[in-house]
Amino acid sequence: MRIENLPCSHIAFHEIQDFDVQEVVITSSCESTLEQQHYPDSAGGYTLQDPVFQQKRIISWTTSQHILTLTDNSFSSRLTKESLRLKFESGVIVPSISISETAFCISVLVATVSTAYRLRFPIENGSGSSFFHNWDSCLNVTQFQFNLSKANILAVSSSLFNDANIFTVCFNNGIISLISMKEFDSSIQVLQHGGKWWQNVLPSSFYRQSNVCPEASSALTMFPFGRDLLISVVCNNNQLRIFSYTSRMRVIQTDLLTYLPGHSFLSDQPANCRKIHVESNCSSETPYFGVFLSIADVSTFIVLQPCQDSRTTQFSLLPVANLSCSDVDTVIDFALDSSLLIAIIEDSQGNASVQYSSFNSSTGWCKCLLLKPPTLPELHASMDPRQTFLNMIFSGEFTTSQILRVLEEYNSTSSSSEKLRSRVVNAIEARIRSSMVDYDVRQEQYYNGLLENWQYFYSALQKERYADQKAIGIFLSSSNIFIRHHASVSYLVESDVSKAAMDCNDTSLVFRGFLPEDDCDDIELLMSALREVNTSLDASQLEDIQRVLFLSGDFDAVIDSICNDLNSDDDYKDCAFRLHTIFSNVTNLYQTVSLLLNIFKLDYLDESYNDCSITDLSFSMIGDSISNEFLYSIIMNLRYLSSSRMMFFIQFSIVLRFNLRYQDDVISDNELHNLYAEVCVLLRYYFLVSWLCNAFDPEELHSSVTAPDFRKSILGVFVSDHITNLVCKYISSQNSTESSDIATFVQNLSYLILHSMFPLHSSSIQLDKYILENFSSCRTIDYARIVSWCNSKISSLSYIKANAMLAMEEAEKACDILLNLDINESLMIYIDTVDEFSVAFFSQAILLFEDKDYVVHTLKILQNAIHYFPEDHQCIPNFRTKLFVAYLKLADYHSACNAISANPKHITSNVHLLVVNLHDTGNLHLLRTLPIAEISDQILAVLEMKASQKSLSIPYNEALCSFHINKGNYRRAASTMYAYAQRLAGAPGSENILRNVRAFSIVLNCLRQCKPENSWILVHIKDPEIKNKQKRLVIQLEDVERDYFVAQCRLKYSNIVYPNTPDVMCPFIDQCTMLTFLCKHGFFDDALILSDMFHLDQREVFEAIAARCIELDDESWLELNEIPRFCMLLPSTERKWAMLNTYLAPSSSYSKLDNFRTVLSFILSKNLKPPQSFIDLYCSLNKVDVIHCYTKHGWLKEATELAIQYLNKVNGIGLSLKADELESTVTETLLCRNPQLYVPYDLFEHILSAFERSEGKKDKLILCKSTL
Repeated sequence: MRIENLPCSHIAFHEIQDFDVQEVVITSSCESTLEQQHYPDSAGGYTLQDPVFQQKRIISWTTSQHILTLTDNSFSSRLTKESLRLKFESGVIVPSISISETAFCISVLVATVSTAYRLRFPIENGSGSSFFHNWDSCLNVTQFQFNLSKANILAVSSSLFNDANIFTVCFNNGIISLISMKEFDSSIQVLQHGGKWWQNVLPSSFYRQSNVCPEASSALTMFPFGRDLLISVVCNNNQLRIFSYTSRMRVIQTDLLTYLPGHSFLSDQPANCRKIHVESNCSSETPYFGVFLSIADVSTFIVLQPCQDSRTTQFSLLPVANLSCSDVDTVIDFALDSSLLIAIIEDSQGNASVQYSSFNSSTGWCKCLLLKPPTLPELHASMDPRQTFLNMIFSGEFTTSQILRVLEEYNSTSSSSEKLRSRVVNAIEARIRSSMVDYDVRQEQYYNGLLENWQYFYSALQKERYADQKAIGIFLSSSNIFIRHHASVSYLVESDVSKAAMDCNDTSLVFRGFLPEDDCDDIELLMSALREVNTSLDASQLEDIQRVLFLSGDFDAVIDSICNDLNSDDDYKDCAFRLHTIFSNVTNLYQTVSLLLNIFKLDYLDESYNDCSITDLSFSMIGDSISNEFLYSIIMNLRYLSSSRMMFFIQFSIVLRFNLRYQDDVISDNELHNLYAEVCVLLRYYFLVSWLCNAFDPEELHSSVTAPDFRKSILGVFVSDHITNLVCKYISSQNSTESSDIATFVQNLSYLILHSMFPLHSSSIQLDKYILENFSSCRTIDYARIVSWCNSKISSLSYIKANAMLAMEEAEKACDILLNLDINESLMIYIDTVDEFSVAFFSQAILLFEDKDYVVHTLKILQNAIHYFPEDHQCIPNFRTKLFVAYLKLADYHSACNAISANPKHITSNVHLLVVNLHDTGNLHLLRTLPIAEISDQILAVLEMKASQKSLSIPYNEALCSFHINKGNYRRAASTMYAYAQRLAGAPGSENILRNVRAFSIVLNCLRQCKPENSWILVHIKDPEIKNKQKRLVIQLEDVERDYFVAQCRLKYSNIVYPNTPDVMCPFIDQCTMLTFLCKHGFFDDALILSDMFHLDQREVFEAIAARCIELDDESWLELNEIPRFCMLLPSTERKWAMLNTYLAPSSSYSKLDNFRTVLSFILSKNLKPPQSFIDLYCSLNKVDVIHCYTKHGWLKEATELAIQYLNKVNGIGLSLKADELESTVTETLLCRNPQLYVPYDLFEHILSAFERSEGKKDKLILCKSTL
């Protein structure tokens, strides 16, 4: 990475979340007695050199008092549980951590104020897990306790040398101890602790019991030098001493002040800060090391290079650089490259930055700002504080951990599974309610309270973010510069040309390799114009520009307004004058602008990337999937590039527009407008990329329990899913040395992504389809609106906008968009087809509305499609069929029939659909009114097919019957319904029995329309004698009537026996059982008809009627039968007998002697006297039979009365006699002889015999016997 004398930027690639960190406590056998010691927070890192990891694995660390946090970051694979937080019980950690590696493990050397530790984590190749994944089962800890009886620790350094981990510990009494821990076992050896090694080093003052010895070390480090290990010590008296580990001797001693010319007066001044860093020089075995001294008002970095004479083996120091910095700034950490010193410096206002300078630079320090102190944004009166701050809180800038830490202050009781956005809103609103005790709060008071509470929450979030993002360490890896923050890791990257040109005064350095040297002067003038505009623009103007870009408004009007302010406003008078001066000094403005634009043009791609294929290329170079760090780096780099270039082209567009409006230039208007148009296109594109990097799907944003992550932005998700082919292609085209530079790799890949996404490029990667398929409708509409400037994508954008409108139930708008759409090849990404594209497009558009069941709009698209193609086109029949189906859904059957007639190719299937639809909607009866003359034969065929199937649905058969009736074919209609009635005969459920009754009724009506000699039908039934053979049977009208009546009886049976169970199978019962059922339930009319119809014995019927008549309170059966009108006028007690008399009346077919005898016998058997009306009716038929029946059942008095009446009638005597007159009356009547009349003498004898047998003999009828 080439950053010497050039601006650079930092890109974050990992954010550490509190809930992702594993925690472990490292116990100790002793407790520290030096708890009062305090060390500043420190950080660093280490890059694994093992070839397995391809230099894409980084372990970074931070220390804070007792806590050591280790983080494993990989650019080659996704890791799990990558962070480990260790708490040391033995005391505060001395800020010097060393990490080394072997083929089997990672060793971390840590020293607290009382104990030295070696933590070993095994390396599991190919596991895809972090080194710290299984720390509880594989962590190996070796510790050594210091002897602290007489001294405190000032500094510690550790290193790996000759398969041993070496700790160098400096105490405040001047003693230096070296502890060795063997790499392959747990043995510990104290190599030196004072002794003769130090006698040539430390003066006699070492033995004085002072608090801090002047010669004691305040900073030290160890670094390899050839085959030796050198220990460099900076003492409190500014002496630099270097010792050899192998020879145990001091090899160099010098005063650091000698490297500060003209500063001899500083020898008596105490040093405020000493830091020593060493970085090996990759080009040789001789390292550099640097010391930072801050004495009085002098702050300087001294870079030295140790050398050894090959003949005398004497060591010496070669001064390399002396770099001064501001004495009011605080140096947090620094590192050395082969020719560069990089430092993290914080100024007095809290602005942290990375400053760097080459050893021989004459231009001074270059600065990269890391973090500014937090400030609250200004809100306009029209802005809603709640929504404004919510948008800023959940913009991706704040992590979930930071939000949760602030929520803890609010004592939020919400569940951790609750949406994070809701938790924030509820916590702040609860605080607002608690702060407003009074119920009567004015609008202004509520607004101020709302604003104050939201500002407080946002301010607390900013402080948390500022603390997490504070840089505390810097470390180098190959050509990469990494910065370790409290809760994140970032790296430096060379600034984009757009930003570098704005920040660097020497434009020739920025555009070196891009532009001819002869044009640099004009380029510098043009860049100075851009800087003038940059300093003049305020936040509100930038906000207006971005708003009009987002809304695709009148961009030129906004730019014109800004140019007008620059040219006429007194506040910008100097700026306008300088712009006019600059334009007048530019030699060739058109050529200068053209050259500058050529650097940023995106309408080309390298040919090596054009044949990228996701299916053919693997991602083997960086793993099976993009790692979190790698993806985060790309997205953050794209955010940086897009925002930088967007700002650059905003200023560029203003400059060109200003020249166009107010400068008399030799460039023609047309040429200038072309240049301005190109700038606007690039500006709109980079605004689009910036929006994609920062826009999240609102549905996920509102429903997530975590804060938004830029990897989940629209572009983040798209990159994760679709840029794998470009990554593979890029990696495969790089050599190993270039691919090891992570910063360059990510930056070049980001440029490639920017190029590949440029909408005007012919083979650009299309975002349209991906956004349409994966994100919400509102985001899709926003995207389509922002990219509306791209004329080549108008059709594509309109298509996705129509889809989004449809998803938002704006079907009318979606339909209008599609109807006015220009069908071209830009729509092919949405339609996967091998057929004609325009046909596939219309099919897809129709499907969109069909899926949402928008039938009216489907009709519009279909009608448009039919008019779009010629009538003989192969797609027309299919579209007409869809048109017909749409009419069916709208129940527009007239139009549907017309559509069938216009589509003869599919007439059969369409007619079938029509009939089925009419049946399913219960509208088959409409066939009589539809224009079906041209398709009547097809409809008849469909109806016959449906009716012939073993279907129990009555509409098909009724429709077919109606069809025949309309044509006057009554017998065929009757045959249709009779066949249907036969199928229903054995169907379960009262509903099917009711259909059966209805079907027979229709058959009867049809046959009755025929002449009597033609009132028959021919049916086919199975031949019981021959298998699988049918025979024909003639069915007369009488047969149908009988079947109809039986069906009615079955319906009554089903309704009574199986009530409320319409699906239960009703068995087909015989006539006798049915007769019994009808009698039991009082259906006597039907029972008598059934008995007559099938010649059944009617005694059961009349016994049932008699039983109902003698029951006093049972009159319910009367309602089930047809009651004569005169019966209705009778009292309730006589109504039943009148009904019985009606059945037995002489005019009735049931007036038979057997029926009378049955009724009278049943009544007399119950020892009840029948009513006189019944006896009179019976006697009118056969009085002798009545007398016989009375006599049979022992009713002698009634029998005698009837007998005397009979004899009186025989003799012509119509007297009404009393019982005591019977003897003389009988004697008298017998005197008259009429031999032509039948006199049942045997019956009389039987009566007289019965009197003789009767007890008491009170009767005087004995005389009858002698008389007879």
